[in-house]
Amino acid sequence: MVLHSLNQINADLPESTVTVTLVRNTEAEVCTSQQRVTSSTPVQTLYQAIDACVEEFVTLPPYSLNYYWVPGKLGGPDSEVEVVIRVECAGNPYEATASNPSIIRAFGDAYVQAINQILSTVS
Repeated sequence: MVLHSLNQINADLPESTVTVTLVRNTEAEVCTSQQRVTSSTPVQTLYQAIDACVEEFVTLPPYSLNYYWVPGKLGGPDSEVEVVIRVECAGNPYEATASNPSIIRAFGDAYVQAINQILSTVS
């Protein structure tokens, strides 16, 4: 199984809606997760919503977001931002990067990449 894409993100506080396409044996399944959280950051609401989608379809060993980095100086409104994240699972680090004009979208894409790395090692 692989998280194929992160289709839609609405990370407004305090609620986040995420649509994720999961591919299992060449068959796509769509998961929509709406999380109501008491977080003060859109990043936390987003990764919790992604986690909720993943948990509907697969059981993973405990994992956690340990680190994310966004450059301190950003370009203009249309410039791409590269986000670097690190997720730890079973003592192993999984690092991923993604770029997008939206910091939230770049974070979501990088987080999905890290989850896919975990999925590939436990499958």
